[in-house]
Amino acid sequence: ILFRLISDINISPNPFSDEANIDVSGNFEYIIYNYQGISVENGNAIGSTSIGKNLQQGFYLIRINTDRKSIILRLTKTK
Repeated sequence: ILFRLISDINISPNPFSDEANIDVSGNFEYIIYNYQGISVENGNAIGSTSIGKNLQQGFYLIRINTDRKSIILRLTKTK
């Protein structure tokens, strides 16, 4: 069931060392949170965008909102 929910949202690579790419069908917004719950990056895009270039190494949560759903996934940035 989870695969069907996120099959039109792709984040790769994950983990990543420089930046990751989000690919989504249509318009979306994203917010990346550190594990203290503080927003550290956000944006809007249509189709795809690069994320995480300025993040420190560590674990993050990303919320992706589309017109049909909202989902939270884990991101890992390595050295």
